[in-house]
Amino acid sequence: MNFLKKKQTSPPKIYYIELTNFCNFRCSMCNFHGPDALSTRGKGFMDVGLAKNLIEQIATLKEEAFVGFHGAGEPLMHKGLLEILEYAGRFTNLQSGFLTNGMLLSKSMSDAILKSGIAWIGFSLDGIVREKFEKYRVGSDFDRIMKNVLYFLDKAKETGRKIVTKVNMTVQDEMKDDIDKFIDFWIEKTDEVMISPCRPVGSRENVFVDRSVKRIPCYMLYEMMVIYWNGQVGLCCEDWFNAGNMGDLKRHAIIDVWNGRRFNKARSAHENENFHKMPLCKDCNNWFKGVIEDSLDEKRLWHVQKNVWQHIYRKSYANVSEAIPDCKQPL
Repeated sequence: MNFLKKKQTSPPKIYYIELTNFCNFRCSMCNFHGPDALSTRGKGFMDVGLAKNLIEQIATLKEEAFVGFHGAGEPLMHKGLLEILEYAGRFTNLQSGFLTNGMLLSKSMSDAILKSGIAWIGFSLDGIVREKFEKYRVGSDFDRIMKNVLYFLDKAKETGRKIVTKVNMTVQDEMKDDIDKFIDFWIEKTDEVMISPCRPVGSRENVFVDRSVKRIPCYMLYEMMVIYWNGQVGLCCEDWFNAGNMGDLKRHAIIDVWNGRRFNKARSAHENENFHKMPLCKDCNNWFKGVIEDSLDEKRLWHVQKNVWQHIYRKSYANVSEAIPDCKQPL
């Protein structure tokens, strides 16, 4: 098969590596594990050897790259997580980390993660009210999770470990009145507090998109690679079930898949405004990146950054890295 073509594109600067798509929760809004789940992908755990190989490739492809070791599952369920994080931590040009629901974040695990060398960690904590939290994050234990996350944050502060900490709240309708309380609680404890709108299962609708703007080629096709636990590559982070089927990293190198005919075909369709020819793209508006807005809440002295996915609150910009790239998670 003539897998490669001559057209070359700069390597991705954002990588999402799904270590597993198993999860210990059954969140109501989840495409994979909730009651209305639509998932058609098999489940499994990424081989540690494959993960290390991918890390090595990424580290040599780009002077700096963002790596998130998460996808449609809970990374803490992967028995080789610490080994993978420690290996990634050896490469100073990688800004690596992962999102977690915090349920399995024991004290010993927190201590080990803080020693691993990762640059950031994000906690998905949907709300500040126990009853609402546990209603939507089915299988969770609010008190246990809060205890786990607060221990991690306290330990990080105690050890002086430079790791960017983030919390994200996916807002259900009945949680809208809790947003300020959530921010107030976490903004002094973490570097970033992210507030994200909830999308219904199966929806790729971006509620912050300005529909009056003419559609342009999607930036994800030029900046992001999504890698599933089995080495398969998706079209983008909106390709929840690998409908794009862009390549296999057990057989080909990252750069070969990235510059391969499937990605080039997708880019060509976008560049020629043939969005309708891409099933995943024709009804998607997540191509819209917009202009990032920065402002200051004069009442609470919050710094607020608004992008098309989230509103990000910070007490200060000092010593804070860029936010998680614009893309909803899980994959």
